[in-house]
Amino acid sequence: MLKIYVSDISKELMRENDDDYFNRLLLRVSKQRKEKVISLKNRKDQLRSIFAYLLALKAVNAMLKETGRPPVNEIVFSYGENGKPVLLSESGMKVNMSHSGNYVACVAGRENAGIDIQVFKGYKDSVVKRYFSPTEQEALKEDETCEKVFYDIWVQKEAYIKYTGLGMKQPLSEFSVLGLEHEKTVCFSVSEDCALAVCCDKQVSVCEEVVFETLV
Repeated sequence: MLKIYVSDISKELMRENDDDYFNRLLLRVSKQRKEKVISLKNRKDQLRSIFAYLLALKAVNAMLKETGRPPVNEIVFSYGENGKPVLLSESGMKVNMSHSGNYVACVAGRENAGIDIQVFKGYKDSVVKRYFSPTEQEALKEDETCEKVFYDIWVQKEAYIKYTGLGMKQPLSEFSVLGLEHEKTVCFSVSEDCALAVCCDKQVSVCEEVVFETLV
């Protein structure tokens, strides 16, 4: 079974100028993740990357606990031809991460899945014209709540290309998430201004909120 984890890290992001806090967080991530974090220029982006990793680690340890295995202190990924992360060491376990604004999210389980989360930042007509299929563009014209529909479609498309592992090599305008025949795409409303979607083969359990207060 797949499980979705979501965390609101708004309080953590407010500590972006606290170098001691940031350095303590770096001690909680793998060398691989630390290198990725340091490569980012914006402190809030660095914090999002750290907490996405910590959330994925929490998800992996939850799966290990279910099978009676001891927890791990870190997780390491290899990357496919198109950049899709693949979890190493923990045989059969799969995890995919996303972050936007004040939220980090991941989906974990033994089935292939992709996840995307997006905080609303306004309707973007240029994105619709370039990346949405004719069917999706028509759906937007017919709905008065076009910003919400826009992001519901957008997160599903992002989740789908993360699910397939093709990334941007799969032209977004050439497929529609409105009626996928072979894959299962589920859309969640995280808040009034945030949408999340998961694309997978199996049923997804109810969205689970995770609090980070005990992690550092």
